Amino acid sequence: MSGRQAINPDALSRYLAGACPGLLGDRLDITKFGGGQSNPTYLVDTGAQRFVLRRRPSGAVVSSAHAVEREARVMRSLGETGFPVPAILHECPDPGVIGSPFILMTYLDGRVFWDPTLPGEPAETREEIYFALVDALADIHTTDIDAAGLGDFGPHTDYFERQISRWSRQLEAGDVPLPGADRLKSWLTESKPADELVTLVHGDFRLDNVIFSPDTPGVLGVIDWELATLGNPLADLSYFLLSWIIPAGVAGTPALARADLAELGIPTRETVAERYFARTGYDRPDEFAFYYAYNLYRVAAILHGIAHRSRSGTASNTNAAEIGRLATPAIQLALDIAENTRASW
Repeated sequence: MSGRQAINPDALSRYLAGACPGLLGDRLDITKFGGGQSNPTYLVDTGAQRFVLRRRPSGAVVSSAHAVEREARVMRSLGETGFPVPAILHECPDPGVIGSPFILMTYLDGRVFWDPTLPGEPAETREEIYFALVDALADIHTTDIDAAGLGDFGPHTDYFERQISRWSRQLEAGDVPLPGADRLKSWLTESKPADELVTLVHGDFRLDNVIFSPDTPGVLGVIDWELATLGNPLADLSYFLLSWIIPAGVAGTPALARADLAELGIPTRETVAERYFARTGYDRPDEFAFYYAYNLYRVAAILHGIAHRSRSGTASNTNAAEIGRLATPAIQLALDIAENTRASW
């Protein structure tokens, strides 16, 4: 392994010998997972067992991002409730070991789907996969945060105000302005709803952040909790529902927006939303325009940050520059939704 995010196996081996000797075996093979754009994640095989190492990126990063210790806390707490997540094996806050703080967790040997149309899966299984996804999201949002020890995992008020402020700061921290971002921020600030619900929110709940059983549609574990906090669950739900809205030119991947859902056996956005509200018992809003526009603003800020990391040499993935360019169409789609130039939301 080479590059800025490479891990020195000798340094890691020496640390594990003292901190986690039970993890060591007759070798130490480290392979970086592809696909992620934020906290670099690696499969570690020691011969004795396989486990996952997730680290904060090395180099200069946004101060409010990449908090692997928060990921560890929420996964540990949820695991104790029985919710499917990887088990946390160890936390290392010392950046001197491999160049940045890291956590170790169990490796879940299952399936990750990158294409939302689920090619290769029979139609009846596609429906079951999407129902399992929305059920998992509903279960996150109905977790008793106090009983899980997460009552202080974030503020209980002004979620959207805080989030708009956070993502605007990230946009402003970039070295290149993003056209339309200021206009969208103004609309979001003026249009934000009251925060009537406070639950645990994942922050990045989507198909490829869920590991499925090797041979059934069951969920083995929900991963990538970097953006988790307390907030309005409709932010999470609407982010997930964007999979049915965002065209391929914005998503940068295959999309459901123009897919023949009936032929594929994939439930519609409406069916998924109905299932969510039936499972949670929460009231459904009259429309989702604000929530979709807010999430696209957030996505644009994340993409803009990826582009910035690409230019500064701290990106986690080799395709960061290409992915970062999607920030502009994300802002434009959000403005379309906000300014009612598209169909009803």
